Amino acid sequence: MKFTEKQVVSLLKIAMDKSLKDMIDTAKKAGMDKEEVKKLVPLAVSPMVAMTDNLVECLENPRGFEVVTGFDSALIELPKRGTMDSACYDFKAIKDTVIKPGEVSIFETGVKAYMPYGEVLKIYVRSSIGIKRGLMLANGTAIIDSDYYNNDNNDGHIMIALRNMSESPVEIKAGERIAQGMFQSFLDCGDCPDEIRSGGIGSTGK
Repeated sequence: MKFTEKQVVSLLKIAMDKSLKDMIDTAKKAGMDKEEVKKLVPLAVSPMVAMTDNLVECLENPRGFEVVTGFDSALIELPKRGTMDSACYDFKAIKDTVIKPGEVSIFETGVKAYMPYGEVLKIYVRSSIGIKRGLMLANGTAIIDSDYYNNDNNDGHIMIALRNMSESPVEIKAGERIAQGMFQSFLDCGDCPDEIRSGGIGSTGK
């Protein structure tokens, strides 16, 4: 697979983010504090090796899902496609919720997504949820940009906002598939916006 210059740069950033997180996690496990910074010196080589490995992995698998920081990876199931021909990856609820008529509930997924520049992850409601149970995405279609990954505000946490359009309460059980995401390519006009994302939802275009 051939990559554009912008895509290689974005994949390199993803690899660096992964490696930095690995280094921070290693430091925390070692019980380091600010006065023990010198202990990080012998660990410096390991993140560089990890970055190389992560870059190779990103070039071979340029898109995918990870568990958001602060969530137990043993309890979070990363999105999967239902069949070989499925275009979308299913997102599941992680706790029981009852949505009242006309109410909007925001579901945490514990999941973040990475992808190179030139791609976007679009989130849609599952047809069974919309047709059979009267639920729809509160924002129509959710757009997950590549720079949403690992943002400083919420680490790129993908959350699903469902509105109950029916006249009865709708119960969602933990583990139930509530939405589906599709990776898609997009085109730009060759422009280079100078704004850099520094936060999570609603952080750009203010």
